[in-house]
Amino acid sequence: MIVADTDVLSAFAKVGAIQLLFDLFRTDNLTITEGVYKEIQYSADAGHAFAKELTSMVDAGKIRVVHLTAEEKKETYTLPDTLGAGERESIVALRRRSGILLSNESRVKHYCGQFGITCVRIPDILRALWQEGLVSKEEVMRLISDLKDKDRMRFTERTLQAIFIDTA
Repeated sequence: MIVADTDVLSAFAKVGAIQLLFDLFRTDNLTITEGVYKEIQYSADAGHAFAKELTSMVDAGKIRVVHLTAEEKKETYTLPDTLGAGERESIVALRRRSGILLSNESRVKHYCGQFGITCVRIPDILRALWQEGLVSKEEVMRLISDLKDKDRMRFTERTLQAIFIDTA
């Protein structure tokens, strides 16, 4: 199961590259929690086109919403309030189910590590896209430019080097 947080989905939707997530993880479906869905729905209600695209994908079944059990919902309150509801739900969902979490938050990755959950951040995704041959390095550079422009994302020089370093 590939569980996605709002930040990754919205970033890739804003730059018209959401399909690359399905291609990279070789899946027909991504999963989100109810909290992530509520965040996306809020943006869709505010008129954001990227969020409307994501809610359409939920309606079409390409993005599935996982519902936590009552016990899992209680467990979300054991995680810090500095994490958003969707982030807490995503971590708890994967503590009981196998899969990976797509989130760009370093603190989410930290908590995932504590629970043995694999967390993949946007720089990891961008690197994997060209390494797996799904897009060229030049296309990744265009994606980065679009992410900077449309999602106000910042990349340090060190992060850019990590994305593009050849290890072969």
